[in-house]
Amino acid sequence: MARFLGIGADELFIKELNNRPFGEGPWVCLNPADDHLLEPVVENLLIKYRRRNKNVNGFFSCSCGFEYMKTVTKEQGERGKGQRRFVRVVKYGPLWEAKVRELLESGMSIQEVAARLNADIKTVKRYAFKKEQGKSGKTAEEKGISSAEFEIKKRFHREKWLQIVRENPDKGRLELRRLAKYTCVWLCKNDREWWEKNIPAKKYVQAYSNVDWEARDEEILKCVRQTVQNILESDEKPQRISLRLIKTMSGLKSFDFQLDKLPLTKAFINSVIETPIDLHKRRIQWAIRRLKEEGKEFGVYTIVDMIGVGNRYRKQVMEEVKRVLEDMGL
Repeated sequence: MARFLGIGADELFIKELNNRPFGEGPWVCLNPADDHLLEPVVENLLIKYRRRNKNVNGFFSCSCGFEYMKTVTKEQGERGKGQRRFVRVVKYGPLWEAKVRELLESGMSIQEVAARLNADIKTVKRYAFKKEQGKSGKTAEEKGISSAEFEIKKRFHREKWLQIVRENPDKGRLELRRLAKYTCVWLCKNDREWWEKNIPAKKYVQAYSNVDWEARDEEILKCVRQTVQNILESDEKPQRISLRLIKTMSGLKSFDFQLDKLPLTKAFINSVIETPIDLHKRRIQWAIRRLKEEGKEFGVYTIVDMIGVGNRYRKQVMEEVKRVLEDMGL
């Protein structure tokens, strides 16, 4: 080993090998909420080596509760000693959290607190106030908003909502909400009781229809009759006549919603809708015609297999096929 490293025995066994990627301690504290910011007061350092990328992570824990992590990459090596590479905060600590609450209670905005404490706005909101109530009873403070800032926002949105209501007396609730989406959402979440008292009453508009339903009934009936005729005259394997098939084949996708106003069309559809047995009877006739055209022999099982019958109706269909073939003298 000594020969491989190119060092002598004294240096190998006596000299202490010293690999300190973060230098000698103590190290500086990065807690902006404490008076010893950037002072070398941190004495606790935990070093972890990552096998995947060969990086070295150092976790620095201060007595004030603030903990952060720095990294020395494989490429940097010894060059990383002189660089202060701040990676991320691991723990802010109770002192930092108390400072956040203190600044917010003094009337400072969230943005100002975040800038002063060198943190993200979302982080300030998350650590601002401990949740003392349940999830259903969040207060403005728990959301990271000071009482003064909350009152300012509430007054602003109230005035804006009242102004929109005054300027649009003829508009309904939905139109008013479209004119002030954000204001309406904010009031619903934070000042719902006031919003419900100051929203206009619902307007009920009588719907007047100029549709001539008798003429429309005759028009749709004509289209439905033609569709049913096309289904019956088709050379393809028969499909069961149903309201769904009529809608698909005719292109009248939503006329069934108004069937009560179309009595002639409704009566005709009810008269032509088929049951599964009615469909199989039509398919028997279709199969016989197809076998005749192809010059093939008629057989009960041939016809049954050709039309496709499930176990539920197989016995009834076979009896019907036998009856039809007997009537044909086969």
